[in-house]
Amino acid sequence: MAVLSSATAVLATAVIASNVVLASSASAGEEVTNGTFETSTSGWVATPKDDGTAPAALARVTGGHTGSYAAKVSNTSTGTATTVLNDSPNSVASTTSGLTYRATAWLRASQANTSLGLRLLQFNSSNTLQASKQTYYWATDTAWHQITVDLAATTSGASIDVNALAWDLGASKSFLVDDISVAPLVSSTPAPAPAPPPTTSSPSGVLPAQGTGALFGYYGSGSADSATMESKIGRKFDLIHYFKDFDATNNMWPTSAMLTQAAAGRTIHIGWELVSYDGGYDSALQPAPGASSTDRSGSAQKTWTYKQVSSGSLDRYLDAVAAKAKAATSAKFIVDLDPETDDRPDIGGTAKIRAAAGTRAEYAAAYRHVVDRFRAKGVTNVLWSWTMSGWTASDPSKAWSLQQLWPGAGYVNIIMWDPYNHSATNWRSFGQIVAPFYNAIRNGLLDPVDITAKKLPMGLGEYGCIADSRRPAWLQAIPSQARSYPGLVSIGYFNSGSWGALGDSASVTAYGTAGKDAYLHPRG
Repeated sequence: MAVLSSATAVLATAVIASNVVLASSASAGEEVTNGTFETSTSGWVATPKDDGTAPAALARVTGGHTGSYAAKVSNTSTGTATTVLNDSPNSVASTTSGLTYRATAWLRASQANTSLGLRLLQFNSSNTLQASKQTYYWATDTAWHQITVDLAATTSGASIDVNALAWDLGASKSFLVDDISVAPLVSSTPAPAPAPPPTTSSPSGVLPAQGTGALFGYYGSGSADSATMESKIGRKFDLIHYFKDFDATNNMWPTSAMLTQAAAGRTIHIGWELVSYDGGYDSALQPAPGASSTDRSGSAQKTWTYKQVSSGSLDRYLDAVAAKAKAATSAKFIVDLDPETDDRPDIGGTAKIRAAAGTRAEYAAAYRHVVDRFRAKGVTNVLWSWTMSGWTASDPSKAWSLQQLWPGAGYVNIIMWDPYNHSATNWRSFGQIVAPFYNAIRNGLLDPVDITAKKLPMGLGEYGCIADSRRPAWLQAIPSQARSYPGLVSIGYFNSGSWGALGDSASVTAYGTAGKDAYLHPRG
């Protein structure tokens, strides 16, 4: 779905005026009047790309999931476009407040590696969006797949719109839809009160309050690099960034080096990757990695899959790490799970190994499982970060992928991303590299899946600037520009690689000057 500056605008535009005309139910319970397409496509229209610029076509074709026919929705434009099958009029004519409506549909893409989805949208009589839910499936084949989504009505007397869709469908490509159903879920016994979401409270003293400043973080290429840099800039870092794989034979975190840093009052930020850096694993604690691909350097790498995590296959390993973290009572951790997993090849990214680990929805499920496991073991000194590359948020046609990756309310303590000023010909200030992702989140990009997400603290898991005569001034301006983004509570410079290595003394001096600004919480 093309995501605009506000969630309401997104969804209201996405359904192309929504066709809020009241419909009557086909029978008791079932709200869809023609979900099988056996005689016609009556009650349905094909709507174009969310911004209305790309045409779409609807036809009834042979080869249904059940019966003889299905609906075929085609992108008839010359470029990729999110293409939607929309009920017209809306299937649910009048809602009952508190009642949950379940939609199911079978979808089949004409080409592999297509993102299929199903969504429900609740509108009042003035055609104002009141609530929405959506579910996604990354289809790696051209088989039929069932998709289900539930929406609890927030008011009575509203209508509910149902859409089946394919995101970024290729030019002249299509998808099939069959057996669409929408019906209220009715229980003969009262439903139990929903459990409260997992707590998002932070370990005491880790993150500053929003608007009061940001932690001054750092990643260095060697184990002694942070101490060397601290001596050069004349201050201690608030946060040190490490990367750690899932291989239980490779010194599970927290390592002795991390604990030494933590004992000196530094927070430890861990990019916890599901890969095995050297291909090893401990058969007593974990199964063998379930997939393999190449990393960004082109080297072959093995990875555990998200399904292996959420199925419980890695619970012994997770429990062992949780026990080590819990035992480090004086240490505070911020932990990512597979950082930058949004940077996927299907939308033009480079993280093949992340895609090999599983779908976006599978990532979200794995994230929840890990957090639940740590919390069940009583670990209270870990903050959970959702860390993306971030470039996907600046491209509205790709931002839907972030919604698929979101673990859900209560599972994330801080949202992080990794922006860089990486082009001499497209030079951008610190504030300019921060703005696209920051503003997208704050303006409600994740509202369709979690309306609380935009209020979470935010941080830069990595950031950097290429070597250039302008870089010292770029670095020195960081504190003043960071003040314009009050939700930004942590910034971690990535002193490595062609986009960030601080190889000149002028840049190091400027970096140290920035670090002494009171807004970046100098310590010791």
